[in-house]
Order: sequence, then C-alpha cells, then structure tokens
Amino acid sequence: MSKKVKCTGSVNMKKQGTYTLTYTVKDNSGNAASVQRSVQVCADPTATKLYYDHDSYDNTMEEWWFNKSKDHQRTTGAKDEKLLKKYDAYYQGPKEKVIYLTFDEGGNDITYIKQIADVLKKNNVQATYFLTRNYIKTEADFIRQLVKDGNVIGNHSWHHYDMTTLANAASIDTFVAEITETEKTYMEVTGQPMKKVFRFPKGGSSERAMKLVKDLGYSNYFWSHAYYDYASDVSGTEALKTMMDHYHEGAIYLLHPSNKGNYEAMDTFIKNMKELGYSFKTVDTIPADAKDK
Repeated sequence: MSKKVKCTGSVNMKKQGTYTLTYTVKDNSGNAASVQRSVQVCADPTATKLYYDHDSYDNTMEEWWFNKSKDHQRTTGAKDEKLLKKYDAYYQGPKEKVIYLTFDEGGNDITYIKQIADVLKKNNVQATYFLTRNYIKTEADFIRQLVKDGNVIGNHSWHHYDMTTLANAASIDTFVAEITETEKTYMEVTGQPMKKVFRFPKGGSSERAMKLVKDLGYSNYFWSHAYYDYASDVSGTEALKTMMDHYHEGAIYLLHPSNKGNYEAMDTFIKNMKELGYSFKTVDTIPADAKDK
C-alpha cells in the first residue's frame, strides 16, 4: 500500500517554518483520497554557544552545606543570600507549608527510584528528579512516565563532573555540552524542552560556575535537608526519623534513591506531612512563588 501513496510538497530542515505535505492514494477503481499534514521546523533550543568572558568571577570550588533545622525553623546555607539571589540559586522555598522533594540519580546499579515514583504517584505527589544524561537516555520509558505524572526532570549534567574544573576558557565548550547535551537527550526522549532547572553534581560550585549556569538560562537548586544516605543504607525507621526531625517551611529535601530506607519511609513521611498541613511542589515553582512573597 505504501508504494501507492504519493507525497507532494517538501520540507527544508535547514530553514525554520511550517511546511505542508499532501499524501494521495488511489484504490484499484481509481478513487482517490488525500490528507494534508503540517510539519514545523523549529530552531534547536540546545544549539547553544556561550561567549566566555568570566575570568573575573571567583572559581574557588565550595561544597554545599547547610545548618540543620532546629525545632523546625528555617535554616541557613553555605553561601550568602545575596550571592544566591544574584545567580538565581535557591536552597529553600518561600516561608510556607510546602516540601520540595528532590532525588539525585547518577545511574547507580542498585536504585529504588521506580518504587519511590510509584509511592509518590499513589499519594498524588510530584517531585523533582535531577538526572544525568545517560540515565535519561537508558530509562526513556520511565522518564516519559515521570513527566506524564507531573514530575519535573532536572538537569544534573552529562557525566557528573565537578563543573568548576570546566569553568574556564579552555574547557568552556565542555562545560556547555555537559548541560546542553542533557537537554538534547531529554527533548529526544520526551518531545518537549527541558525545564531550566539545574543542580551541580555533588553540590560543588563556584561563583563563576553559577554565573555560567545562569547565562545558560538555568536556575540552580541546592537543598536545606539531607543526610548521608549516599554513603550507606539505613533502615526505613532511621530514614523516617531523619526526615521528620528536620522538616521546615519551604524545605528542599535532597534524597538518594539508591538508599532503600528512603523508599521504605516515603509513604509514611508523605502522609505525616500532609497531616501537618504541608503540601508538596516541584522546585521550578519556587522562583515565581518567591516573587509573590
């Protein structure tokens, strides 16, 4: 049948615009039927070339740290608030009863990320998943389901490098590729542009690296709640205690789905927080919410 279909019209993949293709087919009696389809050629949103003029910015790498919340009061972090604001960086949301669950997945051999996603879906909770390019590529079906369920996929770079080592004139193309190649893969997998949500691998950053990330159109998200869940497994009871001991208004939780305890504690944690009047949001809502406060 396909040999009998004639197509008229053409598409210039090098020129942006909308093109119309007409498909016509005839049956053995000579009766013809036709249908038109429109094809839109768009600019590649990941074809980014960043002009490097950033040597005047400090490139001293600093790991992210924060003061644990006491008595569920809001906390402070490693960097000056004015510096964070300057580069669209956040470690907590506005002062309201909202928790921002975030999960960092670098492609571990053992992970409970899919089980955690099922728990969140059952509780009608959306989260932000900071994922590397290779994970997005190899888990395409899962990524599409996460997006369908209303979750946000954050950019966690291509190779999980220390980005400050690439924040220089000699390596700027690699720095950019770490982010844009992840964007490109996300678009190939989902058919939609990636939200401009970034987290530095292992939280290591510098003023220069934050400036570069902002110049690429991204906001950066640190965290105000975390524990050593990446170092060794904990029980669900231990994980739940840690999550409950240090919650506060606007808390951004960093959790690693490689730890089974986080999975085992998640359902109870969500239910507990809802009983306390808290809701859950994705981190991309923070900038707009913060402006309203």
